[in-house]
Amino acid sequence: MPTNDFIPSKNHEFNDFQNTFVDFVNLNIASWDLTDTAIAEWASLTNTPGQKKMRWDDAWQISRAGNSNRSQNIELKGARKAYESGDKTNPEDTSIRLFINRYLRNNVKVTVKQKADMGLTIPDELKVKASEIISSSKMVGSVTVARHLFQRSTITVPGRKSKAKSPGIESLVVFIAFTAAQIHEEPEITKFSFDGTVKRGLYDRTFDPEQEGLRAWYFVRALKKGRVQKYEPPSKMWSAVIM
Repeated sequence: MPTNDFIPSKNHEFNDFQNTFVDFVNLNIASWDLTDTAIAEWASLTNTPGQKKMRWDDAWQISRAGNSNRSQNIELKGARKAYESGDKTNPEDTSIRLFINRYLRNNVKVTVKQKADMGLTIPDELKVKASEIISSSKMVGSVTVARHLFQRSTITVPGRKSKAKSPGIESLVVFIAFTAAQIHEEPEITKFSFDGTVKRGLYDRTFDPEQEGLRAWYFVRALKKGRVQKYEPPSKMWSAVIM
């Protein structure tokens, strides 16, 4: 399995990923103008008893109980390979990767945000492990003002006094995720979604009443100018509890 991938390697993380992916596709597939062939393939991938997703679900339920035998472990491995990768040399076969490559990755109806929400990639199509974040960015963010249902973050570059964007940068883009207040471990990058842009080094966020008491997590990325817009690596994450 690739060492740098948007699909997690550990089985329990893969199970969470595939559930999120399937739920999101089911919710949004009608808006993507997929062909009847693609719709039928999705049904085959996710709703065929004993095949693909349903085969994986059955094998995973046995494995997660912790008392599986050797043949059941072999079945889990085979079920995952068939569901995740399939046979790319067989045009009649399907899998998560094949479906993504055929119908989602280059579909203009599938937005960058939707791809991020599905856990496929971060917005510049850079593949990363679900538990890994690239933190070569020099930008630093922190919540400097917090009041009821409001947080203001200040984004700075150490050693740089100006709050203006660097030359060649179109905008600074903030991504957000939420956890319970007592969680101090950074969420996986696939849990984040686009939230807004930084203005003069500041990012203001107003929350809904039902979000009170949660912890808001942020990171920021620089979007480069150009005909083909590319993101620089994300900053380190920062967080604060919503009051």
